[in-house]
Amino acid sequence: MRTKILLLAGLVLVIMVSEARATVYRENLKGVRGVIVSIAPLSPDLEKDGAVTTGQLQTRVEAKLRQTGIKIFSVTEGTTPPDTPVLLLEVNTVKTATGGSSVVVDLSMHEKVTLRRVGDSIAHAITWRCYVVGFAGTTHVQGIYDFENSVLNEFSNDYQAANPK
Repeated sequence: MRTKILLLAGLVLVIMVSEARATVYRENLKGVRGVIVSIAPLSPDLEKDGAVTTGQLQTRVEAKLRQTGIKIFSVTEGTTPPDTPVLLLEVNTVKTATGGSSVVVDLSMHEKVTLRRVGDSIAHAITWRCYVVGFAGTTHVQGIYDFENSVLNEFSNDYQAANPK
């Protein structure tokens, strides 16, 4: 009985911490009108397989964000507003002995912030973040896309909650 109570208390605490994290990050998305999408270099395993490319991930991320109503800016366009946040997607995999892959998909928004305690100096910080850690099995490409969809859905939901129409 005591174990069940401790497990329940732990679950409630995790839910409260998760909701607090979500609320803080969600507030950081208020007023964001667009982002620059960046895809980190892929794991050597993925590059070697050629099954997932940075170009494919870039296209998928941008399409999902456009569906959400978020403008995509390109650094090469020359029309990107100053201080536009960068949304960075990182995908890392490690093949396991069983032929599957352990996968980490990390989506984070980076932007300039002011540190008032240090005389209003400017720093770069992560102002929103969500990641998924899991096992993708032998069909790791589909697992990667599923994990990518999960973090993009979190971002889209938080964005829409922070910027209701």
